[in-house]
Amino acid sequence: MAVSNILDASHNSKTNQFANASSHYIKRKEEKHMARYIHSLDNGRGTMAAFTGEDALASQEPKPLMAEGGEPSGFAKMKDGSYQLGNQLYVMRSDTYHNVDSFMIDFKEIPNKDNHDLMATYARAWRERMMKKNPTAFLPGNEEYWIIGMPTGWRKKSIVDAYRQVFIDAGYKNPIIVPESNAAMAAAQHSYSAIARANAEQGVLCIDLGAYSNDATFVNKDGVFSYGGYTGASLIERMMLVQNLKNAYGKSKKAHNEPDLLQTVINRCKSDRIFYNFILLQTRKLKETYYSASAEGGTILRDITNAVELDVQDPMFSDWDFFTLYTNDTMMNAITKELSIRSVLGDEFNNLPIEMQNEIGNKTWAGCLRTFIEKATELCPLLAQAARGNQTEKATVVLTGGAGLMPFVEDTILEVLPNIDLYKDRSPMSTIAKGLWYFGPDKLKQLDFERAFDAVLNEEDSDGNSTLNIIISNAHDLLGARANQSIAVKAINCVVDSLKRWGNHEYDSGQVISRARANFKKWFYDDLKKDCATHATEAKRFITTTLNEKFRDFLAGSGMDNTTLFEDDELSLDYIDSFLNGYLDAVFELVDEQIAEENEIYSAFPNPGRIGGFLGTSRSEYMQAVAEKLDERNENWGEGLMNLLKSTYDSNDVYRPFLGECLYEMQKALEDKKRTMLGALIVEDPVDDD
Repeated sequence: MAVSNILDASHNSKTNQFANASSHYIKRKEEKHMARYIHSLDNGRGTMAAFTGEDALASQEPKPLMAEGGEPSGFAKMKDGSYQLGNQLYVMRSDTYHNVDSFMIDFKEIPNKDNHDLMATYARAWRERMMKKNPTAFLPGNEEYWIIGMPTGWRKKSIVDAYRQVFIDAGYKNPIIVPESNAAMAAAQHSYSAIARANAEQGVLCIDLGAYSNDATFVNKDGVFSYGGYTGASLIERMMLVQNLKNAYGKSKKAHNEPDLLQTVINRCKSDRIFYNFILLQTRKLKETYYSASAEGGTILRDITNAVELDVQDPMFSDWDFFTLYTNDTMMNAITKELSIRSVLGDEFNNLPIEMQNEIGNKTWAGCLRTFIEKATELCPLLAQAARGNQTEKATVVLTGGAGLMPFVEDTILEVLPNIDLYKDRSPMSTIAKGLWYFGPDKLKQLDFERAFDAVLNEEDSDGNSTLNIIISNAHDLLGARANQSIAVKAINCVVDSLKRWGNHEYDSGQVISRARANFKKWFYDDLKKDCATHATEAKRFITTTLNEKFRDFLAGSGMDNTTLFEDDELSLDYIDSFLNGYLDAVFELVDEQIAEENEIYSAFPNPGRIGGFLGTSRSEYMQAVAEKLDERNENWGEGLMNLLKSTYDSNDVYRPFLGECLYEMQKALEDKKRTMLGALIVEDPVDDD
């Protein structure tokens, strides 16, 4: 951070140049005509969805970069080196799957050095497909930003950095990683103002049920809090396939598949992983059909089917044209609410990501969902209390994600949290991608603002001196430099004035210095501190006015004209209180001690009466006799005192705390401004690995 480098820099004096900041200095755009496009990507385990739109047209709804409602995730690498993605997987014929070199579906796992290249290849293939289908969104010369979702459970910084690098290596320009749960909340807020409707104290809980992960985000007046789980809906399609291969729960009087065909498919799935993944993709398609039918309400009495065409040229399938996948309420109830995931999947359970296995244990899918909801409510005790009570005012919960289409999911949530207003997403497959896109325009404002902040930190004058250091140094001078000069002058003047009063016979020479000290103390605490309070106001106003002007300059043309870092009178510096108290008190003691040391000289002066002393010399005559030497002494004393005060005030011990607090207040103002402009959902950062 530039701030830490500034604080670590060596300061022999205030005018020393700051050490070069390590943060990258990003200049303002020179090409104002360049279009700035925002692309969003929900890189889901079950569904991929993406949107695009021009930043300048942020008030309009984004356009899809792929089929409306998203497309199936995963890919097939063909033997000719090409890739089949998205809906190409669903329409793949059984007589062409032989051209598949490998399938990669349910493809989403924590990035690491072992899977990095594969993940980057997958991401690159999607980018190239989207560019081919939407060329106008990727014109050369456009400035592009990708807002990409990640599971909330991945919020450790090392994982976020590794995930971002995947997309950088895949050619995505300016990837910005956002927790999927935050995107779900952003979509809910955009669609029906969920946050605005909620009780400010209770907040809002958003539950997003994805294919890979379940994510929860809680937002209240204190900030954003997230929780992530891994028992996603992709497990359901795997369990559906297992039950199909067992021919369990069929409602048709006649079996959908002959026993010989069923056994042939089972054998092929065991021996041919490509065929297994081909059938699993068709099971996913069936699951989505069931979701949609369930969302329409009522009981599904008949079997919902998907007839998978078989390759009649394949000797194993020469006697059959189709293999029929099916499902119904009985099957879905069994695999979601009655049977444990481990017992249904059998050996396939061991192929799940380890984080999934650990979370599932021996629970059913519904049991995992209930555990997840109960864990999520630990984020929001006030909301949970209201949601489990019988208050008139209900708690606010938002449900997003494809699995939310299944009625029992809503029922489970209401069993755990009965007293809620539940807002259910209208287009679950594209919610996350849209929510990510809604982040975009405000996120870019944040980036522009941070760039302006970075530019202010790093700007140098023609001599290579930090302009920020000069600004803060000048403010420090406004605060105390005049006081230092006044103190030195006043100390001398108090002694001179007290001596004049001695010359006027107001008191004996033994009281010259005591009277001078008393007058200096009265001036110091009655007048000087009031002046310093005025100087403090001037110093703060100088900082805010100068820095705000800098921000206006750097943000000119960015769409954020007249956006400033500080509001009027916003800058609060505790240093000023310590300066007005601790530092000035120490200065008073130092100067008072120096005045007191003069007593040795002045108390020795004679005290003749008004008609002259023993030698006939009056006080005025005595003063005239020693005036030249006193003036010389006072001049040297005043110059030395002024230099001492200045060197003390300019020293690291005094200046560095002022500098540090100014930088801290700038950083705080930056974070406050981001929250004011963008809301807490935008500014949430990944947690540290610890």
